[in-house]
Amino acid sequence: MSMLLLVDFEKQYFPVPSHVKSSLSSSWIRLYLLLWLDWILCILVFGPLGLAWWRGAWGVSDLVLYQMISKDDILKLSLIYLSVGLLGVSFCEICHHGIRAFAGNVGTIRHTLTARVFSVVWGFLDLLLWKGVWDGTDYVVGDRWHLAIVTVGLTIAILTLTRTCRTAISFPIGTSVDHPSLHISANTLLKSRGIDSLIHRFIDSVLSRGIEVTAVVLWKSIWILEDEFLTPKYVDLPNLETTDISLVIGLFINLLVFLLQFPLLRLCSNHPPGFITLAANWIFCQLATVSTVSSWRAGWHLVDVYYLPDNRVASLVTCLVFGIGGLLLMNCASLLHPGIGKDNLHQEGVMLGFYYTSYFYILERTRGNLEESLFGYTSEEREEGEREALVGSTSEEDD
Repeated sequence: MSMLLLVDFEKQYFPVPSHVKSSLSSSWIRLYLLLWLDWILCILVFGPLGLAWWRGAWGVSDLVLYQMISKDDILKLSLIYLSVGLLGVSFCEICHHGIRAFAGNVGTIRHTLTARVFSVVWGFLDLLLWKGVWDGTDYVVGDRWHLAIVTVGLTIAILTLTRTCRTAISFPIGTSVDHPSLHISANTLLKSRGIDSLIHRFIDSVLSRGIEVTAVVLWKSIWILEDEFLTPKYVDLPNLETTDISLVIGLFINLLVFLLQFPLLRLCSNHPPGFITLAANWIFCQLATVSTVSSWRAGWHLVDVYYLPDNRVASLVTCLVFGIGGLLLMNCASLLHPGIGKDNLHQEGVMLGFYYTSYFYILERTRGNLEESLFGYTSEEREEGEREALVGSTSEEDD
């Protein structure tokens, strides 16, 4: 199982030499202990930091826009958020090849700063996109739980048919380490490259935004259902305690998902792509999505109640600062723009992103082959990537 785990890790990060994989497999106990530690860190560190950033930026953007538009004009506000988010995220996605070329060599100060700014800007624009869709869904569906059931079914069907169910999974289920060669990148539906035409990249961005909007509507619909059914009307407990129930549900399923990914990895290694692996992954993804939304709902409500409840501005601003500062310090800023998650398990990996200490442990054991481990590709591959970016920027000028 440890060897399967390392092969799966390679698909997501960087190649690990055979002798290093053999060595790591022989010390599998340490590797698995680190994975358990990473699961705990996702629950106690990365999840709260990401939620703090989102809550802070979400609330601050409202405070700023409320100075110009009445907060009662929900439809107009949601359209503004959606427009800015769509245009901004699409621009970052289409132009990220040129941004990567501008950043220069991996490991330089220029590249590091550009990558961090790229993540923060994209993360904020993506948040605005989510907020526009979220508020718009709230405006249309409201508290009508029967409509929420319909939208849950429709969104799950779309994600299933496009094989992008993993798009709806987010922290605290896993994290995303800022791997240098992968930091300035965009996980899109069609996997467009810098050498592709501008039209191809534009179509890719439009389709990717459609998948992302579908995931947002799914999240909001599940949230509405929990707001409806985890209340004294159905559960004989005070509201705050029903929030605790949501947290327990999220954490319990999170643990279940962490454990289930190992037999799922074994299943995919023993079976070619087909109905069995797709069905197992589908169930796995639905559990992970419910866990994600339940954890977010509970965490958001608990912070509202307990963290500076008498000073909302201070609560929002400090959440924003602590959240983004913590993610940058922990080298996990790319967590802010995960992109489209495809259910292509045999090529893109089975395991979710429960890698942090285990990532650095594997990286340290791979130091003997520095270029392939730290930067994720050889000098020849890096030059090819730079040529792709150059050709892509030239084609944009021609267009």
